[in-house]
Amino acid sequence: MGIEFHRPRLLPALGLFTLFQASLCAQVVLSIHSGQWVQDRYAHHDFDSNVVAVLDEQSKIVDLVKLPSRESGKAQLSGDKPFQSSGPRFGKPYAWEDAWHIVRYARDAKDPKQVQVELLARQQGEWHPEATANLAGGMGTEVFPFGAKRHLLITRAALPQGASAKWSPFQVFRSNAKDQLEFDGVLDPELPGAVEQELRMESITFVPVLTDSHLILISPHRGRLWSFNLAKGRLERTRDLFTLPPTRVRTAFGPLPMYPIVLNVFPCADGTLTLMTRSARAVEELSAETERIQCQGRMTFEVTSKDQKAPAQARFQKEQDLAFGNNPILQWWNFHPVTGELKRLLCAPRGGVDMLHTEKALEAFNVRPLRNGDLAPLQPVLATPRQ
Repeated sequence: MGIEFHRPRLLPALGLFTLFQASLCAQVVLSIHSGQWVQDRYAHHDFDSNVVAVLDEQSKIVDLVKLPSRESGKAQLSGDKPFQSSGPRFGKPYAWEDAWHIVRYARDAKDPKQVQVELLARQQGEWHPEATANLAGGMGTEVFPFGAKRHLLITRAALPQGASAKWSPFQVFRSNAKDQLEFDGVLDPELPGAVEQELRMESITFVPVLTDSHLILISPHRGRLWSFNLAKGRLERTRDLFTLPPTRVRTAFGPLPMYPIVLNVFPCADGTLTLMTRSARAVEELSAETERIQCQGRMTFEVTSKDQKAPAQARFQKEQDLAFGNNPILQWWNFHPVTGELKRLLCAPRGGVDMLHTEKALEAFNVRPLRNGDLAPLQPVLATPRQ
């Protein structure tokens, strides 16, 4: 199991160093398969096949849930500005109350800033609209049930016009009689002093994981867990894995390490999470690594000629690889979203690893959780490499 993260595509007009800086900070090298326990089976979202495969304990497929087809988003023109096509794209499927749901996004061709976010429910093998919201910049929004007639949206979208609340990535909407989602308020992300722009950028990397009763949202670069009780419609607790050391460099994610702290997350059949993270020493040292590489990169890219940009970028990729390999030791944790108990494990669970030296080794670590808490390799047909 693992989590898919789509890296943002930045326009060349941002400038090469901006691209370099953002690529350093936006790299979340979590493994690429998302999953969830559903009725004692492990459901795995295969993005390439566009299906959810329900697996037994031997990772054999016992059911397939076909997802709607996805249209490729080709660039169109609105005046002289490019934007993505209005064809729909689909987010992660989730199961709750014995039903499958998926989020569809469609950009308004007349107003590229407006996105229709639609929650679809699967009934008798077909997908039907259940709730709809129009958001300003809502691509990538995740939607979850949040108590009676309410939904929690994890989103980078701006607040509706006239809303007096302070912006938050946790926005609550209420269903009206027409199954339209209307803004109802925000939840405090509980990050004192956080700059909104930095929080917006950080929210690109948020990783949602569902258990039978809770949504656990993870900020990989910050090492923070938010635990939402979906039935009761409330944020119950937050937990930080580490206390981040101070740093002078403000990256695209604010004063955070360029590499994520949380490297992988596995939902357990008992409703807890197993987390694979960097070691405490790595968390302490990565801040200094971020500062060194950022400063060195800024000086190099400012004086590098155009035809030498690509080799310079390759050299800094090597710097990133060295920074990764300097801290290969991993830590493993168990988190209980109901009680808030966070326990550090003495070693990796069976089937896990205690050390990874390269990004490639991390990307090749394709496993799924078993009912007893062990990890097992995904079958080759499911362990599709990142494109």
